[in-house]
Amino acid sequence: MHSKTKTEVAATTRYKTGRKQTQKGRRETFPGAGLWKSTHMDGKRGRKLYAKNIKLYKLHRAEFATGKWELRPHLTRRDTRLRKAVPVEKQIAMAVMYLAHKGSYATVATFFGVGKSTAYRAIIHVFLCMETHLFRRAVYLGDHRKVMAGFERLGFPQVVGAIDGCHIPIIAPAHEGVQYINRKQTHSMILQVTCDHNGIFLDLFTGFAGSNHDTFLLKESPIYHALKAGIYVPRRPTVTIAGKRVGPILLGDGGYPIKPFLLIPFKVGHSKREGVYNRRLSKARCIVERSFGRLKSRFRALQCGLDLTVDNLPSAILAGGILHNIIETNGEVLNGRNTSPETFVIDPRRYISDDDERKLGEGIRDTFVTYFNS
Repeated sequence: MHSKTKTEVAATTRYKTGRKQTQKGRRETFPGAGLWKSTHMDGKRGRKLYAKNIKLYKLHRAEFATGKWELRPHLTRRDTRLRKAVPVEKQIAMAVMYLAHKGSYATVATFFGVGKSTAYRAIIHVFLCMETHLFRRAVYLGDHRKVMAGFERLGFPQVVGAIDGCHIPIIAPAHEGVQYINRKQTHSMILQVTCDHNGIFLDLFTGFAGSNHDTFLLKESPIYHALKAGIYVPRRPTVTIAGKRVGPILLGDGGYPIKPFLLIPFKVGHSKREGVYNRRLSKARCIVERSFGRLKSRFRALQCGLDLTVDNLPSAILAGGILHNIIETNGEVLNGRNTSPETFVIDPRRYISDDDERKLGEGIRDTFVTYFNS
């Protein structure tokens, strides 16, 4: 009966240990390319190994396959006489693993058996392709009636989203570090999110330094101008609340200015009736805080500091938001329809003044106070 040698035994268990035994008894690091191939083989063993390493990819197998086919035409490269091109599946997996594992190129390169420079180029390329080809397909309003009905179940009618901003830690840029220092004295880039009643992102806007205020980011974002122009929600449906017509609104925290389309809580020292309104608003708005928690716990690089150039930082942050929506909806978001306008003309002459908007917003807020206390 033939018995296996020590070398053969070690070779059969490499994918489990990630190391190999040399003739002198020393242990050396073994690249993870073999493990990557094993987890994507067909059949029962491939599914088992993929499930075992799901924490490395953060995507279920079906969701990973969906993203692969969507991006394949844009990521496919031809083999050259010097080297073979990195497969599309491998490029996407490297990008996902980079976001999921604290943004370490060394970890990604070692696991996939490629060089750090190769991993860097592949990761950046995937982020850029996701922003260009998947952003409008994965982040959009969808059916506003379902969103409004969801927020009404949370206790606040006529709401099409909850809006808030968060700081994404970054490594200080070489020559622009001072601009990116936020109020907590760390370097960051701001991400503005609008989400629905399930925590699915309806709008993402980023690219500005952490030293800016949430109000500044809001006024620079497309969703702000779309709401001012009345074109964000198709046909701008209105309802009568306490005898007053109210259009689609967003819910924000006290850091935002009050607008006819953006309601915020009352400041400290409010009355009992106003406190009822504040509790209703807080219950409906806190869904965006929970969505931030899920996003950052799922993709740890977004809370550990992204080591990218300033030009590539927005693409990486948006890629995390796109993957968040794909995971939250099991890939169904890519089958929906984006009804929001891709481009629209802004005519500031048709906008009313900030003071008039504030008065209109306060009037709508008082209407909800009356409605909630009736």
